[in-house]
Amino acid sequence: IDCDQIQKWQSIAQHEPPWSVKAKINNLPSSFLNNFDFQLITDANGTIVNMDYFAVNVTTLPNNPITGQQFSADEFLDYFRRNINTFSEDSGSEFEPYCNIPSMCQLETDLWNSNSPLGAIIYIDIPIDDGVVVCTEYTNSYWYFMTMNAPYAGNHPVSGTRQFGYEQGFDGSYNFFVRGVDRFNSFIHSDIAEVFTQTDPFLGADLLWLTFKQNLNTFVNNNGGVSSEMKSVKSRPNWYKVKEVLLGNKPISELGCE
Repeated sequence: IDCDQIQKWQSIAQHEPPWSVKAKINNLPSSFLNNFDFQLITDANGTIVNMDYFAVNVTTLPNNPITGQQFSADEFLDYFRRNINTFSEDSGSEFEPYCNIPSMCQLETDLWNSNSPLGAIIYIDIPIDDGVVVCTEYTNSYWYFMTMNAPYAGNHPVSGTRQFGYEQGFDGSYNFFVRGVDRFNSFIHSDIAEVFTQTDPFLGADLLWLTFKQNLNTFVNNNGGVSSEMKSVKSRPNWYKVKEVLLGNKPISELGCE
């Protein structure tokens, strides 16, 4: 377990959607196959819990390629969100507002592209098995995606929450990051992923977040900024050995952290 990240991972593992997003999801249309529903990490069946952190350290913020003016940290994160597929390019995954139910398409598109995308539902075209997420928390410095079951998409392959954002260090630089805690929704999903990767079942997900990191770093340095890729952090213990700590029922000292 990475002791520098464990408290951040705890916050993500304990995250719950606000009542406003719950109300929206409960009132959405359904299909004869399934309804919209949150996929909580505690309801998943995977034995391994994935806890990861992929980041780029930015010492000089880049310029906006449209205006030529230097981004603020908030502006750069907002640009990243609105142009997320630019940064996932070559990963094989693509993020789009949920349009599987046509009557929802314009609403979700407008919400995601607004200044406050809380509650926006996003369809992720993932190689082998697609998934749906919903924005369950949003501030100027980060947002959360929580996995969902959705009509005409089915279950997301993993259950959990992922944070996208930035944190400022004592030296004034910024770490722009993707941080997540999740488990495979079922043993079948885990087995299929392991067959395709031949090794680590989370390898496909790692590719997406590594691509984000590499493309973000390239963008910064190509647009007047200065940045470097940070070492990726990945911890994948048995869920049942860390569950009580992640959920806040036991102190992090149980895992050898202070």
